Amino acid sequence: MTASLMHEGARIDHTPATDLAAGEVVSVVTPNGEGFIGVTPRSVPAGTKGSLAVEGAFQLPKDAVDLTAGQKVYWDALRQQIVDSPSLLGCVGNPVQNGDFTAGNANWVNWTQRGSASRDFNSPDVPAGGQAPSLRIWQTGNFNGGVYQAVSVTPGQLYTLRIRSRDLASTVTIDSVNAWAEILIGTQTPVNYQDYADGSPSGTKLLAKWDTVVTPRWNGDQFSALVLQSLTFTATAATMYLVLKVGQDGAPTSTVDVCFDDVALCQAPADPAILAPIGVVIADASSAEATALVKLRSF
Repeated sequence: MTASLMHEGARIDHTPATDLAAGEVVSVVTPNGEGFIGVTPRSVPAGTKGSLAVEGAFQLPKDAVDLTAGQKVYWDALRQQIVDSPSLLGCVGNPVQNGDFTAGNANWVNWTQRGSASRDFNSPDVPAGGQAPSLRIWQTGNFNGGVYQAVSVTPGQLYTLRIRSRDLASTVTIDSVNAWAEILIGTQTPVNYQDYADGSPSGTKLLAKWDTVVTPRWNGDQFSALVLQSLTFTATAATMYLVLKVGQDGAPTSTVDVCFDDVALCQAPADPAILAPIGVVIADASSAEATALVKLRSF
């Protein structure tokens, strides 16, 4: 059997649940976060089959950032604009303050269970997908600790962790966990010289963990935490404590050297996030420009 060309495929059928005006952007998202956007070529009443243009060049609203021709961009369905990074797409009700560390150590408190470490809240070293500055914590010799922040949350609300982390130069040896990074949420304030771990103190949950055996030289978002991913939790108090923790095995020559960026706790978004790029920029657009010319990608 041979195939017959029916049309160029630049449009797909779409039946909206609400009225759509001409020129509206619609997100089409798969369960795994892949997807694309389409633009309504004409108005479509609710419950009526219309179409979406899914290919072509469109002038789209943008975030206040510089964009260059050929750069991949993403669609922020919450703010209805294109952005240059998918780090916080679809993140609603984020209670974390200064999660990108652009305000230095503001809102973050140092905490140490044992040993001592250097902390740089203005590090140029960043995880994949992040932007400087990041938080870097490093030490050679006995250390376990990090930083924490008190976050105001809604009891009973479901939150999901988003974060980027990178192992910069921790000691790696076969069959020995030399260094690790953990993200925890709890109801009690971390106390110096006391550990903060899953179930201890009571009400503490381990959300994500990396180490140098399972994920040596890890570099990515929360899904790169292959030791443990339990990214979602239900808030049990109005104030909870988000802990970024690193450590090493106590050997005097072992090093832990880890950075973090784009820390967030997201409520479930009303509109799913498209985590894949939706197109590429056709012409340079400065941060002062409100729109950019984008060629939508085929999927």
